[in-house]
Amino acid sequence: MKFYAFIGKYFLFLLLCFFVFFNLQAVDREHTLKIYSFVNYIDEEVLDNFPQWYKEQTGEEVKLILESFDMEEIVITKVAQGREDFDLVCCPEGIVNKLLVKNLLFPIEKDFGAIPNYISNLSPFIQQQLNKLSCEERKMTDYSVGYMWGTVGVLYNADMVEDKDVLSWDLLWKERYRNSILMKDVCSDIYGVVIGNYYYDDIVAGKMDATELILRKTPEDIALVEKLLKEMKPNIVGWEIDFGREIMTKGKIPLNVTYSGDAMWAINGAKETGVNLKYHIPKEVSEIWFDAWAVPCYAKNTKAANLFINYMCRPDNALKNMEYSGYVSCIATPEILEAMKDSTSDEILDLSYFFGEGAEKVPAHTIHYPDKPIMERCVLHYGAGEKSRQMIDMWSRVKG
Repeated sequence: MKFYAFIGKYFLFLLLCFFVFFNLQAVDREHTLKIYSFVNYIDEEVLDNFPQWYKEQTGEEVKLILESFDMEEIVITKVAQGREDFDLVCCPEGIVNKLLVKNLLFPIEKDFGAIPNYISNLSPFIQQQLNKLSCEERKMTDYSVGYMWGTVGVLYNADMVEDKDVLSWDLLWKERYRNSILMKDVCSDIYGVVIGNYYYDDIVAGKMDATELILRKTPEDIALVEKLLKEMKPNIVGWEIDFGREIMTKGKIPLNVTYSGDAMWAINGAKETGVNLKYHIPKEVSEIWFDAWAVPCYAKNTKAANLFINYMCRPDNALKNMEYSGYVSCIATPEILEAMKDSTSDEILDLSYFFGEGAEKVPAHTIHYPDKPIMERCVLHYGAGEKSRQMIDMWSRVKG
């Protein structure tokens, strides 16, 4: 009997330890902010300074836990299927849209009381574009806040590729570039480039609308893009998510279909190795993209999540994150505009679409902010929607 009494007491002790541990974890979770984002996307100093800023605003302690991913679709798996308790995710607009459609997001809190609302610093252009992904009665901008944005274009080695070749997407099919192209392994972005290029003459003639063309995705459209991609495949030396920019700095590959942010990072990095890299958006249809912050419905610390978003929208933090990542912030304040002016640039750009009145003639780098006429032929690809399965299957057949 003593043995059984001992076992019973031991069991109760273990049970008590479990509940104490669980409660301690729960208390700790209230002062922890779990963030899920792309690798190398937030300046370390900005991250390190947030707990102190948070304490100054709220009087409370907070600990940051940052987890990173490199495949964007994993966010859907983690949140929708795994019900992971991330307080904040940063992912492409298409993924945020899927989370919104599945009703897996909390609304963004924008009333911070005495704390300044930095979210209002977002460019109206960004807000307008994001709201194209709204669903039913839920506006995208009520559930997400833009972080970075950019374009899809061609990063090329100017010592291996002539400038005139990159004026058109046709170069992707030219025989002289056999085994010479690194291709972004993102079906939606490449799909828009391919079908927009094919129907370019009809778009220019006003017979087709570029956005409607990219979004319709009929079985015939998908089959056409598959055919064109397979014709291009002998030119593709590899598929990449985020390592293409580093490879390009080594001067071994002539071409990379990539994002403007990756291109800027590579161009700056290549200066140290003496590799002459350039970036250009061909004359036909191209795409714009956005990454945005959102608060998943399984979040445990929505207060810290919303204040972190607000903190990231401060102009000083936006500039630090831009310098760190190479990408361009969705923030459009006078401080950002002034910092991004380049007195050495020969290009005078109309950036009024992003910064508003007074930004019609700005000396700036076109990789960061394309000229307004270029932006007029760039389309936001909303995602595949109900055609997702067909698109994934097509992409697999092309790569297989």
